[in-house]
Amino acid sequence: SFKFPSNVDKKVVQWCILFYPKQSETHSGLFLQAANEIGNLKVEYELAMEDSKGNTICKESESKARQLTKGWGWNKFIGNKELLEAVKPGDQLRIVCKMTKYEGIINESLHENLPEPMPSSMSKDMDTLVDGTKYGDVTILIDGQRFLAYKGILSARSAVFAAMFKHPMQESTENCIAISDVEPGVFKELLRYIY
Repeated sequence: SFKFPSNVDKKVVQWCILFYPKQSETHSGLFLQAANEIGNLKVEYELAMEDSKGNTICKESESKARQLTKGWGWNKFIGNKELLEAVKPGDQLRIVCKMTKYEGIINESLHENLPEPMPSSMSKDMDTLVDGTKYGDVTILIDGQRFLAYKGILSARSAVFAAMFKHPMQESTENCIAISDVEPGVFKELLRYIY
């Protein structure tokens, strides 16, 4: 075939397709070959034959990325009898080549040039909210023990609390919630998790 280009690492690689109509007595061969030096290039490729209407007669592909040093293909791409039945004298035979080149895997740390994150005291600050006794806007009463909490945080982290505070229920109007089926220690840890 004539040479056709593809860009590889900013240099043009010339390719050609080699078709051997009678590779053997029974089969024709089809190969993809680099026309210039390419080194070790990893590609997936597909070679196909189509009739003049664009119907595929035969198609083969290499789906694993191969080290393509000079060329690859098939000695027995299509049977000669099958080819002559599909393409009559005077018809056109089209050979189609599709290639995918693999650049390789970049195995570098992307964090090397990033600045160190600022130390955060957010989790400690949230712990003080759980243990604190100031500024809460709702009281949760469990077995006689009071927990001061914050509607905004509870609503953001729990759909149950959000529904309680959204609707005009006793809990939202009185800003006090009594929960009877949990122990105070368990609830405190739940509150710590929510915060």
